[in-house]
Amino acid sequence: MEEFVIADLARIEGIESAAILDGEGFVKFSYSVNNDKTKNIAQLVDLLNANYTGNTTTVITDKYVIIIQKLQQKQALILLCSTNCNMGAIRDACKDSVNRLDNYIEASSR
Repeated sequence: MEEFVIADLARIEGIESAAILDGEGFVKFSYSVNNDKTKNIAQLVDLLNANYTGNTTTVITDKYVIIIQKLQQKQALILLCSTNCNMGAIRDACKDSVNRLDNYIEASSR
């Protein structure tokens, strides 16, 4: 299931890399236009461990927009987007993907 969600996100223009991290910060599933980005995406788990109580963190840098969305069971969806992307479309797709993933995680943990 996770592979299908990542594949759906990868089709959206502007998303350069997408990954699902497990509760310990290891990459479970990923898609990237550039493999170097996938290797570095796991380092973003430090942002999840910050004292932030929200479900979504957006980091804007000079090269990328990084969206970190918390999932159930301390997992996370991370999107690495180009700075000229359509953030509205990406946020809508992210919301749908999070719902699909959370439902799957909940169902598979029973």
